Amino acid sequence: MHYLKDGDIIQKKQHSLLNRASEATDMLQEHIEKDDVIRIISHNDADGISSAAVLANALAEEDVQFHTTIIPRLKEDIVNQLRHEKYDLFIFSDMGSSFIKEFNTYKHDVIVADHHQPDDTEAESNVVHLNPHLFGI
Repeated sequence: MHYLKDGDIIQKKQHSLLNRASEATDMLQEHIEKDDVIRIISHNDADGISSAAVLANALAEEDVQFHTTIIPRLKEDIVNQLRHEKYDLFIFSDMGSSFIKEFNTYKHDVIVADHHQPDDTEAESNVVHLNPHLFGI
């Protein structure tokens, strides 16, 4: 199949995004295999509730225990409060891209699946930041 130059660029960006998604699924699978309870935090709008529901349903199908919280806005005090919770994996859906610096300091693993504008902070090894903006999409 022949692609235009712009198509090649789009394909490479999509491939990189899919690689990052694969990292997130690998991290999630590790915690599932350890029977960890997964902590989901999501936004209280249509896409946040939908993404949390998809995650919760997928985990329930695999008999994985989880705790979901829907919030209106992720703020620094909530991020600091969550760091003290006894979960080994936090998943932030539809929010979290502006708190990568803080998540880097968590002693837990973190997956951020978001589409909002991120800042320039690079994720450390305990954080998988899945955001199309990071790949120019």
